[in-house]
Formats: sequence, C-alpha cells, structure tokens
Amino acid sequence: MTIDFKKEQITKVELNNKRPFVGYFAPNGELIGYNTLLGGENHDSWKNPVSMAFLSFVSFVVNGTSIQELKEEALFPSMITNNEYPGIEEYVVRGYGINYNINYRSFEEFIKSLNNRIKSIETSWQKYGKIESYTLFEYRMLLFFRNAYKNKRFFDSINRKITIKNPEEEKAKIKASYEGGKILDHILEENYRYHLKTELLSHLKDICVQYLGYDSLERFRPDGTYIDIPYKWEEYKKFDFFANPRVITSSYPNVNERYFEYLIRGWKVHQLPRYYYNERTGLYEKCDFYLYYQSDKEKRLGDEISSILDSIPIEEIDTYTKKLYK
Repeated sequence: MTIDFKKEQITKVELNNKRPFVGYFAPNGELIGYNTLLGGENHDSWKNPVSMAFLSFVSFVVNGTSIQELKEEALFPSMITNNEYPGIEEYVVRGYGINYNINYRSFEEFIKSLNNRIKSIETSWQKYGKIESYTLFEYRMLLFFRNAYKNKRFFDSINRKITIKNPEEEKAKIKASYEGGKILDHILEENYRYHLKTELLSHLKDICVQYLGYDSLERFRPDGTYIDIPYKWEEYKKFDFFANPRVITSSYPNVNERYFEYLIRGWKVHQLPRYYYNERTGLYEKCDFYLYYQSDKEKRLGDEISSILDSIPIEEIDTYTKKLYK
C-alpha cells in the first residue's frame, strides 16, 4: 500500500514536542509518534507502552559476567538455573527488572508474567471491541516475545544475540567521569540504570522494523543530534522542512510504491531484512531476497522518482503531486 505524505501530522507533533519527529508507520500506514527512539527513557510509558514491554521481556547477555559468579554467591539454585543458557557461560538476563541481573526466580514465572499482560489486553479488546494504536503495538511486541520463548532459547529463536557490557566496567567509567571520581552510590546506580536502558533500547528499532512490520521514521542529523525546531508556528512556517535530514527504515520489499510521496520529496529509505516466524520450527527466519530483487513496477517507480528529483525543484513538489493525483 502507498502511504500518503503526512507533513501536517508530523508538523503538529514537532510543534507540540519542540523536537524533531520520531515514530513509526504501522503496517496499515498509520503514523505513530514516539518521543524518544534511540536511547533515553522518557517514552511516556502511560501513553506508549512499547518500550516498557520491550525492556520487561527482552533477554540479554551480560558480557564478562560469568554464571560461575552466581554460584559463588550461593544464590537460590532456581535463580542460577534461570540465568543459564546452553552454550553461553555468562549471565543471561530475562527481562529488565528491579535487579538488572536476576529478576525472576524461574522461567515459568517469567512466562506467566508475559501471558498475563497478553491476556489483559485481549480481555479489554473483547470487552470494548476496539484497541488503541499504542496498545496494539505493545500487543504485537508481546506476541513476538511469546513466540521467541516457546523453545526457551530466545537468541536461537530470533537469530541474534543482544548483549550489554560488563556493569562494573561501565560503572567505573561513569565514576571516572565525575570530578575526582566522587559520586554517591545511589547516583552512580541511577546513572548506570540510565546507561543500561539506553543500551537495551538501541535494539528496539530493529526489532520493531524487522520482526513486527513497523517502519521507523526519524529526523536527526547524521551524527544523531537534534534538529532545532522553532517554538512558534510563525517561526516554523519559515523553517525549511525539506532541507533537514530524515530517514525511514523499512523491511518492506516495495518501498518505491509504499513511500513514493516521501522519496520524491528527498526522504531516504533504508531497507533491512525481514524476519518471519515459522510455526513449524519455532524460529524467526530471515527473508532478504527482496534486497536483491525488484519487480518491474518497483523498477519503473524507481526510474520515475529519479526523473522527478532531477527535473522538479523540491519546493515545487507539492504543486506537482496535486496535479498528479487530480
């Protein structure tokens, strides 16, 4: 499906948030705002629960932190078992919780928590006959995790390993960054927790794009810094919307068709391989054939996009598209 150019919606969000738009296109083309995508924890979790669902149920390897250390600390055997993973000799943490190393006493307890949230959404959906966009996004994320844990081997299921750096090394870096290394323990812990959430959330976009079918949309400079957004409408009208970097990351094969109106306005589309869940094998399997294959329609639209960009000034594109769709 072709997604209409949603400049007005993007503009409204940018003026309200006083920052560049970051968000997703849902599989049906709906635009979903998402205040902070790459790092940070200010995700308005009451409104947008996707990042909290991700943090709650993602598994990750703690590099340089041996499972043997848990045994030496004489912790509950169930906790040690829960952090073991075949072929990996380091901590494997299931879900980010109060204790970032071990927050569930059993795999069954962890899965029960996941299924309870899924059931809660389904019950509400059945009762009211509708589901809000952010909740649907969260629901799809939760189903992804349930599939990924069916065989109890998360990393094998999704064909990738999510890791964080050794906590003690990172804490030492944080401590050293303070003058004289003087920092209260609770401040150090808060800074590390922020670092950990940022590191984990850096994987969020790829999961959403490659496994859930959501396309990310972001407007940042190439170095990741913010574009200054004017505070007032009168100032924003003079703001060159088209001259600022913007990119869509998608795992759809027909991007020329899907994002035709964006591409002729100079937007960039970055394609990633898509992963599909195979019920028979219980694995998410990569399907990237379309990165090397173009249909005749896609090629024709690609040629048309190049022709438009070469012959029509960017400031006249809106006038051109109005004539095009008459």
